[in-house]
Amino acid sequence: SKMKEYPEQKISENDTTMSFFELYQKALDLSKTLEKNQKYGILCNSELNCAIGILACFAAGAVAVPISARYGEKHRDKITESIRLSKMITDSGVCDISDSDCESDDVCGTAIIMCTSGTTGTPKGVRLSENNILRNIESIQAYFKLSADDRILILRSLFHISALTGEFLLSLCVGAEIVMFGTVSLPIAAAKVVVDKKITVLCA
Repeated sequence: SKMKEYPEQKISENDTTMSFFELYQKALDLSKTLEKNQKYGILCNSELNCAIGILACFAAGAVAVPISARYGEKHRDKITESIRLSKMITDSGVCDISDSDCESDDVCGTAIIMCTSGTTGTPKGVRLSENNILRNIESIQAYFKLSADDRILILRSLFHISALTGEFLLSLCVGAEIVMFGTVSLPIAAAKVVVDKKITVLCA
C-alpha cells in the first residue's frame, strides 16, 4: 500500500515513460497469468519490463527470480538449473522453458529468490520473504534520505539486491521519479543521462 501513494509519479527507460499507476496496472494484468507459489525466472532486456515482472510476482504470490541479461547465457543457464526453473518472464511475456516438475519445491513464504553472482562457482539462491524485503527497505530509508523531490537514475540491473530494494522499491515507496538506465553502464553515457534528465541521485 505504501507503494501506491504516488500514482502520478513517473518511471522511464529510454523513450518509454509511464506513471507509477500505469506500472502497477501492467504488473497487476501480468499477475493474473501467474500461478501462486510458482517460481518465475525474470529475464528481460528491458529493466522496466523486469520491474513489472517482479511486481507481478509479488501481486500473484508467486516467487520472482531475477536474472541479469547482461551476465550472458552461461550465467542464465546456471541459475535456471540450480533454482530448477520451469517458467520465465521475458520481454515477450511468460513462457515455459522446461518440462520438469518444480512443484515439489517448498517456496511457501518466499517472495523472491536473489542469486549470488556465481563468480567462483554456481550462483546460490537466497530466499527472501515479503517481510524481509519490507524490513530491508525500512532500514535503507532510515539513512538514505530519498524523497519525492528526487529523480533517481538506476544504473544497475534489478538482479542486484541493492538496486532492487535500495533504489527501485524504495523509490516507489517515497515517490522519487525513476529513470532506468537501459544499457550497459558506460560512464560517459550515464553522465549524459544525468545532465539530460536532471538526475539528482544515483548509486554506483
